[in-house]
Amino acid sequence: MPWNPVQWSCSPALLYGLYAFVATVERYNELCYNGKDEDYGKETHRMTPVDTAPYYGICTGAWHLTTLNGCRINTDMQVIREDGTAIEGLYATSDCSGGFFATTYPNLFTGLACGRTMTFGRRAAQIVANL
Repeated sequence: MPWNPVQWSCSPALLYGLYAFVATVERYNELCYNGKDEDYGKETHRMTPVDTAPYYGICTGAWHLTTLNGCRINTDMQVIREDGTAIEGLYATSDCSGGFFATTYPNLFTGLACGRTMTFGRRAAQIVANL
């Protein structure tokens, strides 16, 4: 990963962070090229090396994770029984509602759970407001 730290005008702490970041990317690429994540056990089909410029960086602040289960809901955000019928007056969104991610969590999409929460919450509010 070619970069010149002399070009950066930043604090020593931030510069240390950049060195650590570069070392982390180099290690990750090594694991990708070897075809096995020996550090964390990431599935091979999810490993993509970071080796083609240009590089861009952002700081994300996603602290919200998701659950992989909860109350099943229909498209009107109503909680449903095992037979698929809605429970009148009971709505759920966010991590209280389950089945959205089925058997896997798409970890490559930072903020997906937050986006789902906001979208489903808005939809539930619209439905309840029209009752």
